[in-house]
Amino acid sequence: MMAISSLLICICLVALAEANSIPRSPLTHVKSVHTAEEIWDDFESTGKALTELDRKSLLCRGLAAGCFIGLGGILTASVGLDMKKAPWESGNGFERFMMGAVGFPLAIFLASMTGNGAWTADMSLVAKSYLSGALSLTSIMRFSTMAYLSAAAGVVLAAVFATTAGLPACVPTIGLSEHKLAMSFLQIFTRGIGGSFLIGLAIFMSRMSRDVTGRIVSIWFPISAYVISDYEHVIASIFFMTCGKLNGATYEWLDVLKYLVPATLGNTVGQLLLGGALGSIPRTLRSN
Repeated sequence: MMAISSLLICICLVALAEANSIPRSPLTHVKSVHTAEEIWDDFESTGKALTELDRKSLLCRGLAAGCFIGLGGILTASVGLDMKKAPWESGNGFERFMMGAVGFPLAIFLASMTGNGAWTADMSLVAKSYLSGALSLTSIMRFSTMAYLSAAAGVVLAAVFATTAGLPACVPTIGLSEHKLAMSFLQIFTRGIGGSFLIGLAIFMSRMSRDVTGRIVSIWFPISAYVISDYEHVIASIFFMTCGKLNGATYEWLDVLKYLVPATLGNTVGQLLLGGALGSIPRTLRSN
């Protein structure tokens, strides 16, 4: 347990150091609320810069973001999931609200404030750069693979940490994981689109704010909406399913793999819709 705790702390410290080496957009220094067009330009330039990071930076960035998502999952499971009624069942709106209000916003706060990011939101930035002609398909595949696997490793590490520590969040993850695995391919896919789109919007809106308070508010609403609505985020689900399996869940790893396929595809489509389709609308049309 001491070793795992030390490793988590080290990853977070390295993430803070690596964040300072990631290329920054000039928007960081603008003393006003940014316009939507400025943010789309920021998406494009940042997406290109992300694909140019070396393997070490991509690994540290993804691991840190995965750990942050795991911390958000632990908080979610400790509050909303640990109530008497199952949040995902109809009629339990208050439980769903608590599940979304307290938990995953923390993960995006930490990732955003430290300059790190997980696969989901980062791919929206990369998609914007690609459709603008600034990136090759090869560079996108390299970045996507590294970002996905390193973020997944981070949430698995967080699940091992929670299990080793015997946290109250561990057992509630079993029920949520079984709920996710009971859905059909189409349900998981479409919910993945909604989850990814809202996560990307949270990043978009946070970049429009120049102060911490504005960024927190901008992140909280879309992220809480994604959780309360019961949409899907594949990286977060890897945390829940790993933690559940480590704490006595009866589902098989093959069931988890079958879930990952539609969830990953749905999240990818959501990223393309935000960073690609929506971000590529001609400025003249967006301004009318």
